[in-house]
Amino acid sequence: MLQQEKPEDYVIGTEEVHSVGEFIEEAFNYVRLDWRKYVKLAPHYFRPLETELLTADASKMKDKLSWQLKNNSRT
Repeated sequence: MLQQEKPEDYVIGTEEVHSVGEFIEEAFNYVRLDWRKYVKLAPHYFRPLETELLTADASKMKDKLSWQLKNNSRT
């Protein structure tokens, strides 16, 4: 990406869908804490017109840089 002749913007992502809640739960589980003791939900921060589903589109990385995601899942 940095070695290209012309600078461009690229999206780097797994193309998997995860919620913020899943991220928080995973992060707190990693340090063995119950997230519910530390995180408060504030309804006034929820946006009524928010997009429900956002997914990274890494097709430009794949096409222009021959980039492929490595499977690093923890199974």
